[in-house]
Amino acid sequence: MTTLRDDSEQRVAIWSIAPQAIGAYFAIFLAQYIPLVTMEAYARIQQAQGDSFSEIARDIVRSSGPLGGGAAMNALAVALCVEAIMVLASWLRKKQLEEGIKIGRTEGVEIGVQKERRRTHAKLRAWAKENGVPFENLPIDIGDEDDD
Repeated sequence: MTTLRDDSEQRVAIWSIAPQAIGAYFAIFLAQYIPLVTMEAYARIQQAQGDSFSEIARDIVRSSGPLGGGAAMNALAVALCVEAIMVLASWLRKKQLEEGIKIGRTEGVEIGVQKERRRTHAKLRAWAKENGVPFENLPIDIGDEDDD
């Protein structure tokens, strides 16, 4: 029997956040939801004038739904903003790295050219010294650089 989806794939809802941000989402959600429900319960108990425990509990549970929805939306907004900032930071870091590599290549090529020039000039000075040719008579200016 064939299935329509691969069970090894992680399913993602349309209004979801990255798996890495789920812990932060729940922490933000609970940091809002628990105090809100506690304040609502406190206010309802203060308003109770002869109401039974079940009526008070029912009212608290009834009001906790909208509070949870609001806390969930706030937590989602914060988590998505943080996720967007992380994506932008990652993109900026990648761009800076690419620019750094480009600059590094340019500087590296220049350093390599300078080293090769010094090495070639050292060889040419050694050849001129060995053959008794004055440095002034060489076709290029090799200077008095030391070997690296």
